[in-house]
Amino acid sequence: MNGWKSKLFGDNTLNFWGWLVAGVTILVASAAAVLYAVTIGAYRSPEAILLFAIWVLLVGVFGVLLQSYLARVARKLDTEAAPEDAD
Repeated sequence: MNGWKSKLFGDNTLNFWGWLVAGVTILVASAAAVLYAVTIGAYRSPEAILLFAIWVLLVGVFGVLLQSYLARVARKLDTEAAPEDAD
């Protein structure tokens, strides 16, 4: 039985497009913040280099998780939309 929680928070088209837009927005905003830090000279400190390495790692993990989530939701949406065989 599908309740209101699974309809709202489950694998649906709204969540697919919402996370697609949110993920791209997060990545662009994060990259803009890093570029701004580089333009004001943050790369001169050793702590900034360490933080940049951590940022690269976190962006990579976020990208892989976002891609796998979107692929799972897209597969489920495609199987729900495909007509079933009447054998």
